[in-house]
Amino acid sequence: MYKIALIGATGSVGNAILRVIDAYPDVFSLHSAAAYSNGEKLIRICKKFGTPKAYLFSPQMGSFKKNDDIPDITVRFGPESLEEMVCDPEVDKVVFASSGVTSLKAIILALDNEKEVLIANKECLIVGGKWIKEHVKYDNQLLPLDSEHNAIWQCLGKSCKPFGVKRMFITASGGPFLNYPLDALPRVTPKDALKHPVWQMGSKITIDSATMMNKGLEVIEASILFDIPIDRIEGIIHPESKIHGGVEFVDGSMQLAVFNPDMFLPALSALSYPQRLDVPVEESPLGFGTLTLERIDPKRFPCYFIALEAARKGEACRAILVGADEEAVNLFIEGKISFGQIPELIEKALDSYSGGEPKSLDDASDLVNVGKKLVKKQVK
Repeated sequence: MYKIALIGATGSVGNAILRVIDAYPDVFSLHSAAAYSNGEKLIRICKKFGTPKAYLFSPQMGSFKKNDDIPDITVRFGPESLEEMVCDPEVDKVVFASSGVTSLKAIILALDNEKEVLIANKECLIVGGKWIKEHVKYDNQLLPLDSEHNAIWQCLGKSCKPFGVKRMFITASGGPFLNYPLDALPRVTPKDALKHPVWQMGSKITIDSATMMNKGLEVIEASILFDIPIDRIEGIIHPESKIHGGVEFVDGSMQLAVFNPDMFLPALSALSYPQRLDVPVEESPLGFGTLTLERIDPKRFPCYFIALEAARKGEACRAILVGADEEAVNLFIEGKISFGQIPELIEKALDSYSGGEPKSLDDASDLVNVGKKLVKKQVK
């Protein structure tokens, strides 16, 4: 029985992890669960799974301390509670399914405590990947949860080492604006952008998918996870979302990971490593129909290329990119800027940064806030 600590339990990736735990109760148990501020949902999850420990990061959620309806659940509050959660000697696997950089130090603590770490947090890897990788103590201690990176991992024989690899590929559905008139794109609304054709996700990542920034961030994430240069990883449009990632080897052969667009399978493959657990569903290649692939159009999706260029410039620009994108997306959702301004503001923020490279994890984290400020100062 594997005991799981789940950070980001109330989100979409967290839900996939919970579905796996629910489907295999003899293999996994939810030992502890954490969320940022959705306390009601977190407590419901803990009650359903018989989870004894709950963690809420937001200091505004202190009212739960007086809730007499949860006698069997210990609730901890504040970001510092993450340390207790990931260092718990009873925990076997720690899942980071949250977004943002709040969990950076907790990831390193979990690695230092020799926990198996499953990660779907691209911001932490992009901002702190250099330092995170220094704390990995054994092969496959750090496992990818995102469907694209999990697909590559499976193509490599469930390994993060790119032996004999020439190139890697990750796919994108194209989002809601793949066939939208180009001249109308700058005027789309948040409501339009939040209508993803395939995945049900949070608002920030859904907007990132609409701009294709998400795919640029995932290329950077893949570069860090698999120790391969950015220029040997390519994002490809694949509207059917059946192929999630693949590898071309030096001998010209390819392997592609094909499965339905459901986070259950990536969650299962990472949680059950080194085993493969049986899923009572039969799939046939005949059921996939026509599969199409196309290159990402720089005119339609400039954010993808902005992300890659930022990555090539170094650690500082990667952190600036994360902060600038977060701020620009928030401003768009709030109706303060247009969709077309998102890439413009991010690119100007990157161009205006004149500082040096981060020398520590704290320096890198601080640069995320610098990126946010560089976008804010452009909007009046």
